[in-house]
Amino acid sequence: MKGKRVFERHQITFGAEYREYMRDLYQNVDLNPYTLTVAPIDSSHRNWGVFANSEIALFRTNLSLHAGARYDGFSAFDPAFNPRAALIGKPFRATTLKALYGQAYRTPNVYEAAYNGTAQSAPGPVPKPETIRTYELAWEQALGPHFKASVGAYWNQIDDLISRERDVNTGLPWVVNHGSVAGRGAEFEVE
Repeated sequence: MKGKRVFERHQITFGAEYREYMRDLYQNVDLNPYTLTVAPIDSSHRNWGVFANSEIALFRTNLSLHAGARYDGFSAFDPAFNPRAALIGKPFRATTLKALYGQAYRTPNVYEAAYNGTAQSAPGPVPKPETIRTYELAWEQALGPHFKASVGAYWNQIDDLISRERDVNTGLPWVVNHGSVAGRGAEFEVE
C-alpha cells in the first residue's frame, strides 16, 4: 500500500494484492469410529486485487470526502468492482458527523464451492459470489478529555446470500444462493 499527498488538501492511497492457493485441502472425518464423511476437496486457485482511495479536504469547509474503489480478479469467478465513499464533517472541534457507503464481494470458500454433488449432498451448481451494500450515518461527540459518545444508524443489504439448505426433491443438503437479506439497526456507545 502506498500513500501520496497531492497539493495541500488531497491524499491518495493505492495498492495491490495477489494470493496464490497452491493446495487448498478440506477433509471431514469422524474419529471414533473413523469414517470419511465427505470426500476430500483438494483445489488450487488464485485471486488478485487493486485498490485506490482519495481523501479530499473540501475547500473552505470542515468537510472531507473519501472515495475509493477495489477491483478483484479470481481464477474461478467473474471479477468484481466495489466502490466506497464517505462524507465526514467536523462542525465543531469535538463533533464529527459521517455518512458512509460501502460495497463488498465474497466468493464461496473451498467447502461451499465444492460441496454440491459430493456423496453427502444433492447435486447442484457452484453458488455465485454474494455481495453486500452498507449505508451508515454516525455522530461522534467528545465529552471532555476522557469520554466520547457515538450514535449511529445502519442498513445492510446482502444479495445472492450463500447458505446451506435441503434439496426439496432428495432431502439432501446443498449450498445455494438464497435471495437477499437486509439488516437495519442503530447503536449507541460511550467510550
